[in-house]
Amino acid sequence: MTKVHGFAVLAACFALAGCNAISPTLPSLGGGGGSGLGSQALFGNPQNVPRANAPELEIDYNCPGVEVMEGAAAVRVGRAGSSEVAHQASLTDVARECRFSGNQMVLKVGVQGRMLIGSIGKPGTYPVPVRVAVKQNDKVVANRVARVSVTIPAGESSVGFVHVEDNIILPILPGADPADTYDVFVGFDGSGAAADPRRGRRRR
Repeated sequence: MTKVHGFAVLAACFALAGCNAISPTLPSLGGGGGSGLGSQALFGNPQNVPRANAPELEIDYNCPGVEVMEGAAAVRVGRAGSSEVAHQASLTDVARECRFSGNQMVLKVGVQGRMLIGSIGKPGTYPVPVRVAVKQNDKVVANRVARVSVTIPAGESSVGFVHVEDNIILPILPGADPADTYDVFVGFDGSGAAADPRRGRRRR
């Protein structure tokens, strides 16, 4: 998976097509965590994206909401049996964009995070496992895990990073709005096992 650096890349990536953004409340990790960063100002106001080349009476669809998986807002690596931390990563913002064509929805999900060096850590390049999962009711219909490489240069104690998952193709069910059909979940997960995101209320 190609790594992407800098939040400006994510903002620019979504700016042309109009982006729906969510700023989940995330737990503090001793300075390494963070909450949303004014997603409306950075990503643009949430809006519906109409189907491409749609007839005059075609329905406008809504993009599904995004939730952070329970317990997956941060990941840390440290010394076994100790509270000492080598490095840790936390989610700071997420965004999604939907494109509709015919009976398909193409979903793009962007994740912004921050990597922090702990008390026993040092500058270097570290993998960050990012999971994006989509559920239809209780069934996982899309599940991607990417190992994003994040480099903390010498002389720095933390660095921001961005990862974008694109081309998640999902069917639009007859007579249904995708926002009512699907739930999108993001989080850190290094297991590679089948996603088990919690069920949460949808956010538009």
